Amino acid sequence: MNTLLIQLGMGNAAFAFGELAFVFVIAQLAVNVACAVGVANACQKLEANGREPVMVPRLVWIVATFFTGLFGVLIYWAMHHSTLSREP
Repeated sequence: MNTLLIQLGMGNAAFAFGELAFVFVIAQLAVNVACAVGVANACQKLEANGREPVMVPRLVWIVATFFTGLFGVLIYWAMHHSTLSREP
């Protein structure tokens, strides 16, 4: 550990912050994976009903949702399942 942090008495605080950041990153990754899987399942059901995903192919929706998380799910839902969509 950095000797300057230890001298300032902040060694434990910096280590605890690092652990908290690690937990946050893992939780965010889990949420993003769950969102991408949800959109993948929704796209599959959409295609089973004879409809195509709006604007871009299914794989693009899945990747975009993985990187944007809940915001991507909100956009997907608005374009496919809300009153904004062209088809019922």
